[in-house]
Amino acid sequence: ALAGLQLRQPTRRLAVLFVLDQSNSIPPEERRRMLEYVNATAARMGPEDQGGVLVFGGDAYLELEVKKPLSIRQV
Repeated sequence: ALAGLQLRQPTRRLAVLFVLDQSNSIPPEERRRMLEYVNATAARMGPEDQGGVLVFGGDAYLELEVKKPLSIRQV
């Protein structure tokens, strides 16, 4: 009777990874808008939500690990 038994617990927590293109082909104004968007979105996230930032240009690297609260100033 217990074969294949699964317990599921729904969650409302959110984990978001923002991916930002910071290559030289992106104008400075567009980079600024990216940062503003990430910060504005992070400000609306719930208290248990987490966020991180992945930056790529020539190489990809993790700028900010997934954590709470998320806020970035410059990339």
